[in-house]
Amino acid sequence: MELAATYVERGFTAVVDGVFYDTDFLAAWSITLARRGIPLIVVSLTLTLEDVLMRNRTRDELAQMPEMRLRDLHAGFRSFGHVLDIKENLPEEIAADVVDHVSSVNLERRDEADAVLELLYLRHGLPDYPNGVYPDHMALPLSATGRAEARAARHAVQRFCPDAVFTSDMQRAIDTAAIAAPTVSPIIDEALRERTFPHLYGKRLDMLESEYGPDVRAVFAGNSDTWEPTDAEPLTEARTRVLRWLDMLRQRRDLHRVLVVGHGGPHTWILEQALGVDLATNRALKFDTGHFTKFRISATKTDVLYINRTPDDAY
Repeated sequence: MELAATYVERGFTAVVDGVFYDTDFLAAWSITLARRGIPLIVVSLTLTLEDVLMRNRTRDELAQMPEMRLRDLHAGFRSFGHVLDIKENLPEEIAADVVDHVSSVNLERRDEADAVLELLYLRHGLPDYPNGVYPDHMALPLSATGRAEARAARHAVQRFCPDAVFTSDMQRAIDTAAIAAPTVSPIIDEALRERTFPHLYGKRLDMLESEYGPDVRAVFAGNSDTWEPTDAEPLTEARTRVLRWLDMLRQRRDLHRVLVVGHGGPHTWILEQALGVDLATNRALKFDTGHFTKFRISATKTDVLYINRTPDDAY
């Protein structure tokens, strides 16, 4: 079942044909796969005991099962999902009936499925921070470690097989997208940029602390949620900017799997919408560089599927 799911996540239709002795097993997998956005359509083939015994007798002698074993199996049989009586049907007719059922279910779900989008969010690789100064966040490049993190993320991106790649217009995100998704031209969007303070770019940290006081230290540590200088973008506007972009994405019916290469702040604001909480100043939910979070986006809500996974654990 897990192997079949990996094929579905790559865009294939997977068929699992077999005998399952436990309907609770199928029920559990239905829920497990639904949480990953994969519908499990189960068709049970049924026959009367007399038909089962008759078919068994027509088989080659070496292929026949003991009659008592068949009686025990039939007595314990429990149908699950769509029940299809196959009495007097040829194998080709049974296959056609199964395909007809699956097609009808897929038609019923098409409108809903078309409105669901999977968003895989990759945080950029570790930047090459300058010593002792507040960096120019627009031009801040990746460090050697950051480039390695981007390369390590590549196989997860390939597994995800995105329809489109969006990245912020900050250099570390652009560079990460180029390394992690080298075969896809990214859509660069300033709406996805991190909230920073351009009027501080290039200034020494000790001078900034003297000018603005100890509250500015949180900015140096990467948490600027509570710092609201008059000449910078307010936190509420930064949130609105990112969520407006997300609303735009909801309207796209041509996209089903989207990779976003971005920053910790925008990631938090999307997460806030998914969880229905205010995470300002709350850094308990880690999101490390080169790690992934996955969302499911529909017309009415945002769901979070997992947070802060390594490339090996992202799917």
